[in-house]
Amino acid sequence: MDWYVLYQCTVTLALCVFAGITVWNIRHFMRVRRNSATDTHHLPTVSILVPARNEEPVIRACVESLCNQSYPDFEVIVLDDNSTDATFEILTKLQATNPWLSVIRGKEPPDGWIGKPWACHQLSKAASGEILIFTDADTVHAPDMLASTVSFRNEHSLDMFSLIPHEIMGTWSEQLILPLVHFLYFCYLPNTWILQRKEVKYSAANGQFIMFTRQAYSRIGGHETVKDNIVEDVFLAKRVKEEGMRLALADGTSFVTCRMYTSLHEVFRGFSKNFFAGMGYSLPLMILFQLHFLLLFVAPLPIALWSALHGNFSVAWFILPVVQYILATLMRLVITIRFAMPIVQAFAHPISVLFGMAIGVNAVRWAYSKHGSQWKGRSYVR
Repeated sequence: MDWYVLYQCTVTLALCVFAGITVWNIRHFMRVRRNSATDTHHLPTVSILVPARNEEPVIRACVESLCNQSYPDFEVIVLDDNSTDATFEILTKLQATNPWLSVIRGKEPPDGWIGKPWACHQLSKAASGEILIFTDADTVHAPDMLASTVSFRNEHSLDMFSLIPHEIMGTWSEQLILPLVHFLYFCYLPNTWILQRKEVKYSAANGQFIMFTRQAYSRIGGHETVKDNIVEDVFLAKRVKEEGMRLALADGTSFVTCRMYTSLHEVFRGFSKNFFAGMGYSLPLMILFQLHFLLLFVAPLPIALWSALHGNFSVAWFILPVVQYILATLMRLVITIRFAMPIVQAFAHPISVLFGMAIGVNAVRWAYSKHGSQWKGRSYVR
């Protein structure tokens, strides 16, 4: 068989596998259902913990939504991580009118600690709940979020689980890049394997919302075990799996919304911070990932267009590349509909992937520079 035909068949087969996983996840991806806290006798106490650094535009909406939970026994603790804007002043005013809220001032990270794990570590020390929830300051929560997520945890006897929130996307850069994260969640891994399979490689988490039992959090060593890791959420999930505990990733779009980034600059820098670090700074793995992105999701469309312009409508040069583009677009459409994202961006999947690859190149460049990754006024050297 001609090498090019073999290449096209391999790419098509790989996309069929990913499409099959997508179809499976349409039905089986775990979803948090609405639940009210009616039986108050068996409900655990909950500590909702929010690290906040320079979150002036979003912190009020986040904290007010957390303090407005329809749950009988909870506390909200927000740590101001040495903000240079009005974050602490806003929190102080909110604390005066919300009895569930406590505000603490964070200390600068000691040597060897990344900013967010250190902030979460300090929050965990201040918490009193049987359940610990770590959530980002740019999230907003429905009033029944706490009752519903605690019920979900109890139903599945989970030691740790994470939610995928509804992502609000305003700019074109957000619409191109953010759905790629959902694409990886939805098309590459059968969701139920995260809960059912014991292998550490079947781990996933989203740091925008993570719930632990206190016992599980202590057993893995808390955030101290990931103190030097920028993508602490993924590695916390792996630690839970290493300890043989129960882990899940669920659709929480009905309960939590988030606007991660608001501009091209933020999107590019934010994902550059995490991309290479999430692969454990493995350059061979990054190269393989970039290559597979290029061959599966970028190359098919230009190959098909080039073939059509030259009047070549053969199976290998036109039909298979068209099928490949359609398969990838359909997968992206499924995710777009499931997570209520703008539909138009689904048809620009090759452009999204190219954008993601550029971020990957920048992530490697940052990792090998003397200044390292840059985020919120701090530098993180690999």
